[in-house]
Amino acid sequence: MQAKDSSPPDGGYGWVVVVSAFMVMGLTAAVLKTFGLFFVEIQQHFDELASTTSWITSVTIAIFHLGAPVASSLCVRYSHRAVVITGGLLAFSGMALGFFGLSMVWMYATTGFLQGLGISFSWTPAISIVSHYFSKKRALANAIASAGECAFAFTFGPFFQWLISQYGWKGALLIIGGIQLNICVCGILMRPLASSCLLEARQSRVGTPPDNGASRTDEDMSPITHKTFNWMLVRRPEFVLYAIFGILAAMSFFVPPLFLVPLSYSLGIDESWTASLLSILAMVDFTGRLLCGWYANLNITKTVHLLTMTITLISTSLMLLPLANNYLSLAIFTGFYGFFFGTTVAVHITVLADVVGMPDFDSALGLFMLIRSTGGFVGPPLAGLIVDMAGDYRAGFYMAGATLVLSAGFLVILDQFQQRKERGRQTKAEPKKSMLPYPSLHLLKLQNSRFEQDQADKMPRRNYHPDGNFFRGRGHSDLAAEEALGIGLFILVLAILLIFGCWYYKRRSGYKSLWSKSTSVGTIRTVVGEGTALDCKMPLQEYRNFNSVVPDAPPAYEKIAAELSPPPYSP
Repeated sequence: MQAKDSSPPDGGYGWVVVVSAFMVMGLTAAVLKTFGLFFVEIQQHFDELASTTSWITSVTIAIFHLGAPVASSLCVRYSHRAVVITGGLLAFSGMALGFFGLSMVWMYATTGFLQGLGISFSWTPAISIVSHYFSKKRALANAIASAGECAFAFTFGPFFQWLISQYGWKGALLIIGGIQLNICVCGILMRPLASSCLLEARQSRVGTPPDNGASRTDEDMSPITHKTFNWMLVRRPEFVLYAIFGILAAMSFFVPPLFLVPLSYSLGIDESWTASLLSILAMVDFTGRLLCGWYANLNITKTVHLLTMTITLISTSLMLLPLANNYLSLAIFTGFYGFFFGTTVAVHITVLADVVGMPDFDSALGLFMLIRSTGGFVGPPLAGLIVDMAGDYRAGFYMAGATLVLSAGFLVILDQFQQRKERGRQTKAEPKKSMLPYPSLHLLKLQNSRFEQDQADKMPRRNYHPDGNFFRGRGHSDLAAEEALGIGLFILVLAILLIFGCWYYKRRSGYKSLWSKSTSVGTIRTVVGEGTALDCKMPLQEYRNFNSVVPDAPPAYEKIAAELSPPPYSP
């Protein structure tokens, strides 16, 4: 009975915390994801280059990751509630001060630094406290909480466009800052876990002996006994392997949203249809998070195995996405990518909790976000360099897919390391159970044989891990039925993606290429005639004046207006 009381609630007031975290995800990550709608407005207002303007988002993302260890240490020292409220005030201050728009440096300091710090101080505690409130249903709770980013991003896109058209970009920033003040309300609802447990203990103390009630109260307060930030996690091999995975994954995750819109413009897709791609991405991302959280909650597949599968499927989707040549094919591949991206986001925090354990989870989350920031900082510029060298936006997607394949390899190494560690722990524990005090040789052999027989009879084919995961038992190399089913479904989805990609590649082979090498001049030109070459580094105004109509193309290309040409990418 005491063990049950000392465990996380796995429900009750925890669902209020999940709803609060759902709102926080929407008011932080969704705002950051849709902030690109302000890009052109700010660039034209200050008459700056695209690379200069893009540093606003870069500073926000960098501070968001760099501030995670600070937020985690404050959560350990004080409470999640206090840090979330502070983050809400910082996010509001960044947007409200950005309303003045004094200079580009001012925008770096307000909508860049302050907004990024506010997002970090709100997002990190919200994700952390959900994992503390849930154990058996942790994957489902994290999936529901993270789905707030998709739900709000789906509505914030057209809403922000309307705000900019009605009040200008400055007025829109001020209104968005006011909306972000609701983060403080969500923070107030995030009651510390010890307070919830004490409340339940007092209600259940009626009819309970005083000594039992006191001991249960002491156990319920155990979640807040850790008051120091554990920096020594960087010396644990399993955490280092997972951190390397995070770096490689972050190098890829920020690339597709950056080049999806320019790629659609280069294919001659209308601006309104391009905006619908972002809506499709948000919808399938939302669906993927909820379905993956529900599936992970069934404990059919080990979470690290599930994460490896989703990473492999994302990389396959990114490799096939550049084969799209019209809106329909681009929308389908974008849907595949968004769905598998949602499944990855839903489960990767749960895997981190399984790797380090809940006592060090707050520290691990902050360190993981800090280390992962290097990938987010290096990935977009590296992809931009590859796009410049190749002269095609498709090269960025190939780079992202290849990096994700490499990150999946580190997950496989992590899983093998954990299995070896578990087998070593079982091997050390077995001899201690068979030792007898001063037995005779005959009796010792008899007892050992009986013990080995009993262990063989009791040992199941598959062992169940206390954290809700399955792993292969010692001496058994065959797969369980559930795991075989999961691998079969994974191979089936992968085969469908490959077949679909090959079909579109065959269909696309009949079209003329938008790029060709000129043998006489020696420069890259387009098949549009003798006009200006489609260069990714052209200024914004020259792009708008560029004629991208392809002769002898399908009817979908002939309807595209000449002014709807691709904007420059912004690494």
